[in-house]
Amino acid sequence: MSSAEWIQALPKLLQSQISSVVAKNPEAEAVFTALYHHLQPNNDNGPVSKRKKTGANAVSSSEPVKNAVKDVATVTTNTNKSIPNNGDALNIDEKTALITLNDPIVEETVIFEISQVSFLSPVRKKLNLTFHLIERNNQPIPVLSIVNPNTQTPDVSLINLSRAIKLCALVPIVGNSTNPQKKIIVLLCFWINEAFIDDPASPKDPIICQINLDLIKKQMIKLGKLPANIESQFEKDSNSNLNMNPIQERIIDYFQRQFKLCGINLVNYLPCSSLFNNKYTLNSDNAVAMATNNSKINNLLMVECHRGAKDGVLLFLTENEFNVPYIIFGFKKPVMLFEVSKVKHTSYSNIARLTFSLLLTVITEEDEEKTVEFSMIDQAHFQLIDDYIKSQNINDNSFDDNLREKGNDKESKNAEAETESNLQAVTEEMDEDDEDDDASYHGGGDDEDGDGGSDIGSGSDDDAEFDSDVGSNSGDDNLGSDNDEDGVEGEQEEEEEEEETEEVDDGVFNKAKEEEESE
Repeated sequence: MSSAEWIQALPKLLQSQISSVVAKNPEAEAVFTALYHHLQPNNDNGPVSKRKKTGANAVSSSEPVKNAVKDVATVTTNTNKSIPNNGDALNIDEKTALITLNDPIVEETVIFEISQVSFLSPVRKKLNLTFHLIERNNQPIPVLSIVNPNTQTPDVSLINLSRAIKLCALVPIVGNSTNPQKKIIVLLCFWINEAFIDDPASPKDPIICQINLDLIKKQMIKLGKLPANIESQFEKDSNSNLNMNPIQERIIDYFQRQFKLCGINLVNYLPCSSLFNNKYTLNSDNAVAMATNNSKINNLLMVECHRGAKDGVLLFLTENEFNVPYIIFGFKKPVMLFEVSKVKHTSYSNIARLTFSLLLTVITEEDEEKTVEFSMIDQAHFQLIDDYIKSQNINDNSFDDNLREKGNDKESKNAEAETESNLQAVTEEMDEDDEDDDASYHGGGDDEDGDGGSDIGSGSDDDAEFDSDVGSNSGDDNLGSDNDEDGVEGEQEEEEEEEETEEVDDGVFNKAKEEEESE
């Protein structure tokens, strides 16, 4: 087969890429042709997926995966090990994402691994993020697994990565982005295409983890993927620099290439001035905005907010070469992701001097409308959010009273009920205060008669506490014991004491009147 014929048999995109390289360097055509013939099935020195079988279903080892031991259904010949044959054993179809692997992953099948990563979703603990190979239909396929570092057994495994992962991104952490020491801790996120989760009981949570680029640098130097003297090749990072340094940019570039080999397009939303030309247009303790690839608009906007009582971050992503635009709330469960095309309209409410709320009305998978409210957004970021909504041609229904009532109906009812309850409590407390004042007044008159203890003792607990202080000051040792009298007897004594009090009051009044006349 001539070079022109085999190139025509390739996918259109690959054809154009090879043609572009050959046009710039004609000698490359011979190299591509040799590579093509090397990969043919009749070549005994070809790749693992094309070599001749020596057993019923055996596949010889290749350089990247040599001496690999069995995983679930590996078939071997003599002492030669093959790629784990999990695909055939699990009857995986083209629309499956989640699979279960029961045996440990062996080192020889690992393509790329980040060790001891702090996961936020779907589990919250430190695990390994591993790309590795299994065999399906006598061909190696890449798998993304969350792996227990102690047992090397996957907790979660994903295949069909090019279609199952609908969004993969590196994003800064709001708050860390303003700290030169913490800027290296960022979020790596994977969102799974729901169409590839065929089991309704399977979790639909995204894979979200925190990675430390400095620790990854040390791991890569240890594994020989970065030279040991790489830091000496670049200027020392400034203590005030909030961008990724050249080494961190190269780590991100390495990630993108490794992910691409496995079928995942990793979008970088970290500030990189040399390789990626990403720059902050806003970087504060509660919000981040970034223009990527020398863009003149904000391709990423992150603002702190609340959903009910839960605090989080609202992300606004524009369209890029790999993804449609999204609005995301994270990064605590449940993480919510909305395609902008599914957002019917928005509305602003609870607009105050410092904060406001944003309501999104979205179309659910059941083709129903649902309104979600995000509150306590800093008023300083209103214009950035409004610019994004306008740029995405999302309808703004802020003047629709029905929408505001719909979005706030439940919260408004709860607020009204709470307010009504508070008012009732205040009213009852005022009534009790009035009764306490009356009791205190009568008690004051009875003290003059020496029998005030029984009246005070029949009042509330607060009255009793107050009266015990009065008794200690007046020297009356019987106030405490009067509090234990029977309620009925107390009522009878109260009536008698009120009559005595009136007589005492009259006597005091008459005495005072006589003194005035004598003067």
